[in-house]
Amino acid sequence: CYEVRFDKKAVWIEYAGDFLWELQPGENALEVRAVNLYGIRGVVNKDMTCELALDIGKAWGTYLHRFSSKPHVVIGTDARLSNQMLKTSVIGGLLSTGCNVMDIGLVPTPALQYVVKKKHFDSGIVITASHNPPEFNGIKGIDGDGTEFSKVTEEKIESIFFNRESWLYNIALVNFT
Repeated sequence: CYEVRFDKKAVWIEYAGDFLWELQPGENALEVRAVNLYGIRGVVNKDMTCELALDIGKAWGTYLHRFSSKPHVVIGTDARLSNQMLKTSVIGGLLSTGCNVMDIGLVPTPALQYVVKKKHFDSGIVITASHNPPEFNGIKGIDGDGTEFSKVTEEKIESIFFNRESWLYNIALVNFT
């Protein structure tokens, strides 16, 4: 279990009581590899930007195409004000790789996990920063079985993220509920 502590100068990340990273204001959480894809979080429009969300969607979609020719992804959000801009960016990245996306709107994370498993989606995404302060937001990844991504999956998507030449560019569709 990761523990994240904040103050006005930095973010500290610990795992099982061991110090792992210190993230300074303005540093991109994914680029310094401070958090995993189940919990990419940052201050909106500083660490957590639309550009980052779009690129995460592209890397995610590219990864999913390794297992399905037309991946189906479900996406939802909590009630934070910045959710729509981040959700739209992630959807744009997924669509650009040819994924089909279903937007189920406002939903708790466990409900989205249930939908992923019960309706046989290839993956799910929740735009949420969980218990973090309101200026934060994040992106959580759900595997096809309804559980959080494994470390191996996270590392594969991270590798695609940093190797942008490997991204797929296709056309897809989005369904809104």
